[in-house]
Amino acid sequence: MVSPMRQTRRRYLPMTLAMLFCPAMLFASPQPDKAAAAMLKVAPALCVAQDEGPCQIRLQVMWRHAAAACLYRTDNNQMLGCGLQQQLDLNLTLSANLTLELRAAADGAPLKQKVIRRMQQLKDSDALTPRRLSWSLF
Repeated sequence: MVSPMRQTRRRYLPMTLAMLFCPAMLFASPQPDKAAAAMLKVAPALCVAQDEGPCQIRLQVMWRHAAAACLYRTDNNQMLGCGLQQQLDLNLTLSANLTLELRAAADGAPLKQKVIRRMQQLKDSDALTPRRLSWSLF
């Protein structure tokens, strides 16, 4: 037969251990993901060209990151700016879609990307305008 004192110890031992070790698990914070901690905003995200040529766009770019980060154009790997928190006004000429990438300054690891889309405005053509028949009531 087991004494009542031992039964009490056996019953409360798991709870006591949980109370000792759970606070460490509750207050331990996981390491944040580098990409999740970075913030990158680009406006506008669309450039409309009037003809076949390149389009001109003025971008407002803002980023924030816990460590120093740099903004790059991925088409020619040109660095546009660096810092923990930046706000830039950029005048760019696009002949195709452009990807802007925020990279960690320390190791060059990519943090965030934004794509600036280049669209072309279509001119009205005679083939597209007569969609209705000439005898249509509407």
